[in-house]
Amino acid sequence: MFSRLFKLFILVIITPLFVTGVFLFYYQNHSKTEILENYKNLTALASDFLRQNVEDSYQKLDYLSQLDTNKQKNFLEEVKNTIYLNPQFSFIALLDKEGKNIVSVNTEQDNFSVDLSKFPYLKNINATQVALGPLDLEQGGDISVLYPREDGQYLFALINIKYFMQKIESKDFGKSGAFYFINQEGEIISFTSRLLPDIPSREIKSALQGSFLIRKAIAKDKTIFVGAWQKTIIPQTNIALLQYKREAFWNINLITWLIAFFILATTTLSYFAALLFSQEVSKPVEDLTKAAKQIASNDFDIDLSTADTWGEFEILTNTFEEMALKLKKYQAMQLDKILDEKKKLDLLVSLMRDGLLMCSLKGTKLFANETAEYILSSGALAKAQGKEQIKTILELKQNTIFPVLRDNKEFYFEIIKDTFKPSKTQPVNIILFRDITYEHEINQMKESVFNAIAHDLRAPLLGLQGYMMLLENTSLTDTQKEMLGNMEKSSQTLTSLIENILDISKLEKGLLKLNKKVFNLKNCADQVVKELYAVAQNKNIKIENKISPKIKVNGDEQLLKRVFSNLISNALKFTEKGQIVLSYNKGQVRIKDSGQGIAPTDLPKIFEKYNKGNSKEKGYGLGLNISRHIIEAHGGKIEAQNNKEGGASFFFSVEEVL
Repeated sequence: MFSRLFKLFILVIITPLFVTGVFLFYYQNHSKTEILENYKNLTALASDFLRQNVEDSYQKLDYLSQLDTNKQKNFLEEVKNTIYLNPQFSFIALLDKEGKNIVSVNTEQDNFSVDLSKFPYLKNINATQVALGPLDLEQGGDISVLYPREDGQYLFALINIKYFMQKIESKDFGKSGAFYFINQEGEIISFTSRLLPDIPSREIKSALQGSFLIRKAIAKDKTIFVGAWQKTIIPQTNIALLQYKREAFWNINLITWLIAFFILATTTLSYFAALLFSQEVSKPVEDLTKAAKQIASNDFDIDLSTADTWGEFEILTNTFEEMALKLKKYQAMQLDKILDEKKKLDLLVSLMRDGLLMCSLKGTKLFANETAEYILSSGALAKAQGKEQIKTILELKQNTIFPVLRDNKEFYFEIIKDTFKPSKTQPVNIILFRDITYEHEINQMKESVFNAIAHDLRAPLLGLQGYMMLLENTSLTDTQKEMLGNMEKSSQTLTSLIENILDISKLEKGLLKLNKKVFNLKNCADQVVKELYAVAQNKNIKIENKISPKIKVNGDEQLLKRVFSNLISNALKFTEKGQIVLSYNKGQVRIKDSGQGIAPTDLPKIFEKYNKGNSKEKGYGLGLNISRHIIEAHGGKIEAQNNKEGGASFFFSVEEVL
């Protein structure tokens, strides 16, 4: 009782908190991303501030580029005045078209000098626009600028941006957050006395990949930094805002710990509440449970005391006693009726010629009549006995036919399976072994008669066809020729029927040998389409062969042509309008029609011998059976299905030659 109440409290109280925690987790991730996005915006502002200062220097150089350099004295004075008024310039020089120094001015520092050979782009000078060099730490934080003039000469200047960088770096964010400059090697550069984060360059390089957000950068002391970065106008130099992760996400993590503490406190309170409440309700519940077990064992004489019960439990106890009394009376009235009905049902099942088996979904036998028990014990369906044999039966396909030897006579049964799903109990498999011995014997008698007739008719029919061929060479009237033509058609139909009967017999006995060779599948199908063209034209049905002319297969061409003929003829029979489409894909031929389709009850037996389904068309139901035997003799498989848009499709596999 206690455990159930505790689980109930957990479900009612903790579940909403858990859902809240899930949303909080999402909120945390979103909020952390928002913080980093703000850092990204701040780094963008800092980068833009630096860009504006550099572009201000461009304006000064643009002014100097407009001056006439032929008067070097005047030009030199303007340059000196520019350096004096703009202390960010450390050096300005006028270069010729080859990059050689014409005139230059530096700051008043006595030891200041510039080696122009240090700047690679001056060796092969051909700039047509402003070129900005990388940050030079050896010169105290200068960057070089090459500014082209319209006369082909160049202005070369060193801009000391240390002042601007120090201004950016001076901005603090909390106790640990600050701006830093990072070069292309992943090294952190600072122009202030601030202590730099001891983060390996490989960590910085990894953090600068892809997004502008830095979600994790681990220092050597295992401290984790987060932040954002942006590219700057200075080549090979980035600006980053870095801060301790614990400080950046402090407020968010604090909310998480508060929620966790609240969940723990609520769980503890639920535990003690469940313990207290269970002590109050456990006694009446235990009494009711004991009484319920007593009723389950068909003992309805129960006596529940209401002395220790309270509130709704007293009402429940009284109601339970009344129910037990009514159940006792009802059982007495219904038991005899149930037993009588059961005897009738048992007698009916025992007299069945068919076998009836009921089992669980896992294959455990629940009921079997005499016929079913004999089938199981005979081992006709599997070598294993008992449970494993039932599992084998469950794996067999619907309508599987198998023989059973009983009293020196062979009986044939067909498997029919279904699943009974009661509303309150586990599903049950119901297997009916339908006795089709008489049907099988009739089919065998029919086959024997057909084979005997076929053999007896073959010789005189060939002789009759020979006489008709002789008559064709004689002089006949038009009426006689028409009558002779009708006789030939009738004899050809009869010959085709005889050949089908004899071929089925050979195929079933494995006596028909295949003459396999490599041939073009489309040409084979085209020959059949051509033969049936007149029939299709008469019904206004289009036969379209979409098989690629490149497809070659290995098989008996004449037999596979017969398969095409049977399937296309069958499609023409059941199609009143539309088209028949032949196609091929990955070793499988498809013949699709737009006819009336196949009844669901006929699909499982469509390829059986003498089966015509519900069709009223003329024929003996042999064509599809012959086709199945031919395809299986080639090691393939043939099947049929209804199309979603109407009509039916037949599929058979062939051996493609690549």
